Amino acid sequence: MQTLVVFDIGDNKLRTRIENACMDCGMQRTQFSLFQGELTATRRKKLAKKVENLVNAHTEKESKKQIQQALLIHFFALCSTDFKNTIQINRSATGTVPPIRPPAVVIL
Repeated sequence: MQTLVVFDIGDNKLRTRIENACMDCGMQRTQFSLFQGELTATRRKKLAKKVENLVNAHTEKESKKQIQQALLIHFFALCSTDFKNTIQINRSATGTVPPIRPPAVVIL
């Protein structure tokens, strides 16, 4: 399923760690605070658990200033029917959103 990870994270270090976790799963950044990619339910759960662990490690030692910063992450799984109904509007055209497929081979 196409998966969207949308976040509002005020802390730069945590945000970078979340971004790296998304990219490690083959997701692509489509906006500053949005990653999109094809993830199975198992891979989505593993990513969510990794993100949760990163957030928990961060919140255990965050400062008073960091507590006041934004920290919100959403995972959205879209079935192919729902994804086909999405609309993209930009400067050059309006149309459907292309799915992001993982590469055939990922070398880690």
